[in-house]
Amino acid sequence: MTEASPILFIPGWGATGQAWDGIRSELPGSCTHVLGWVEALRDESAIETALSSRSEPWLLVGWSLGALLALRAALKSPALLRGLVLVSGTARMCADHDYPGADPRALRNMRARLSRDPGRVLSDFAGACLAPDGDEALRARYLDQARQFPAADLTLGLDALAKLDLRAQAATLAVPALLIHGERDAIIPVESARALAEQAPGARLEILEHRGHALPFTAPLDLTRLIRNFTA
Repeated sequence: MTEASPILFIPGWGATGQAWDGIRSELPGSCTHVLGWVEALRDESAIETALSSRSEPWLLVGWSLGALLALRAALKSPALLRGLVLVSGTARMCADHDYPGADPRALRNMRARLSRDPGRVLSDFAGACLAPDGDEALRARYLDQARQFPAADLTLGLDALAKLDLRAQAATLAVPALLIHGERDAIIPVESARALAEQAPGARLEILEHRGHALPFTAPLDLTRLIRNFTA
């Protein structure tokens, strides 16, 4: 891979493309684009359409919900990709008896509360998402983005997180993959990334010590370094 490969970034739930600003600014020689998670959910072919806009294969980078959507696209259209980077990613958001993940009851509760008190839901999520290394400035930055989404879009995202399950397909991944995960992720436990790394052929896992879930906000330089190394 080379750094000159075009890069498509997909943000996570509640975040806009601005979540990637800190990484994109450190890659001035690269052709970078962003596709929103809402667009990718409303049109399952949106990622593939974006990737088909250029003749050369892309590097696809997704965070959280964006990572799930990126993984789905990579499984469906590997020929369009040169590489895949999953930040705070998993093959399935919710835990079950044989797979580590988030508590499905917490996700259902979050969805139920969203219609009654969206501000509180977003505030609570921002706290967990940015723990343990986020500060008030980063919290405000995330919330500024999250408040741009109507409740219907936020609900759409939560429903996708509850339903998407790519575990069975992960073993067929035919794209070089880098998984980057915070050791102290309070949203998607690092064990989920370990499980995916074991499933996906040739996937490499990088664990960032003392970091949480919101790596594009809290660790943009670490992400940039790892992406550069992966594409070298």
